[in-house]
Amino acid sequence: MKLLVMCVVAVVTTIPVSAFAECYVKEDYTGRKIPYQTVEFPAFKPAAFDPEVPDGTVLYSGKGTASGAGGVSYCPDANGIDLPIGNRLYQGVGAYNANYHTYPTSVAGVGYRIKGGINPDQWWPNQDYMPSKGGPLSSSSNFSIELVKTGPITAAGSLSGEIGQTYYPDHRSVVRRVFLTGGLPIVPSVPSCTVQNKVIGVPLGSVSTKALDTGGASDYQSFSINLECSNGTAGTSTRMFITLTDAARPGNRSGLLTLASSGSNAATGVGVEIRRADDTVVSFGPDSPASGNPNQWFVGQYGNTSVSIPLKARYLRATGPLKGGLADAAATFTMSYQ
Repeated sequence: MKLLVMCVVAVVTTIPVSAFAECYVKEDYTGRKIPYQTVEFPAFKPAAFDPEVPDGTVLYSGKGTASGAGGVSYCPDANGIDLPIGNRLYQGVGAYNANYHTYPTSVAGVGYRIKGGINPDQWWPNQDYMPSKGGPLSSSSNFSIELVKTGPITAAGSLSGEIGQTYYPDHRSVVRRVFLTGGLPIVPSVPSCTVQNKVIGVPLGSVSTKALDTGGASDYQSFSINLECSNGTAGTSTRMFITLTDAARPGNRSGLLTLASSGSNAATGVGVEIRRADDTVVSFGPDSPASGNPNQWFVGQYGNTSVSIPLKARYLRATGPLKGGLADAAATFTMSYQ
């Protein structure tokens, strides 16, 4: 019995993206070639809202005309020959949430969605096909934008910068970027907190150089940072974070505060250690409220209430020669609500 073995060789030809030149936009009036068109929305000013509404609730809805220099987009190959545009995608910026058709904002629990362009009735992402070799980009386009609750909301913030794109997947090129000028404030009615003691003196007393050399540290002295949180809708809360910064050496990321004293009467070989209520040593970070700031820590989640952040400080033997003298130190603290 003969077996006939047939070998079929399939030749698959792929054109690497690198074989194409970048798409570009040719402006209508100047003829200038630019990487992409930039259009800008005017500023929006939504009112404050109740953050306790159900997920999926539209928190704000607005319409506007984004304007910029009109032009035509082209996507040439490596030889400069214009290719068909192909697929054209309108999309927001960031991870897409299919449940609410939203993209993320800087505020946890709030997303935005946008529509306009090729289909003014459908939220982005939105796609069509353009067989022509030139893609017109209008100098002004009408868009609608909404803020939508997507989860728990515990802080205010804003939507700003780039919020949308026109993207050509077949050429891996962005040919239009949509920006918000002035930003879109996101103002949930969560508690706002005010520091009650902005300047805090902590007397650490005197300690002998001998005691520092043998024991390594002085006794702890307790203090606290006190805040009053109010004006939130009943049942709401805000997540509170804090960063301490070394005032004498802002780049210090260690757990030892640098002495601010200087001159011949200043002590050396000693610093100040600060600990939290759970005995964790405080490491210092930049003076910034940004989320994820180095050495920022979570204080807690609070409603309309008084808040006290207990701390304690002591002198601690540092490196270098030990010499008695003035041993003043200063730290600043930055609150962040996220």
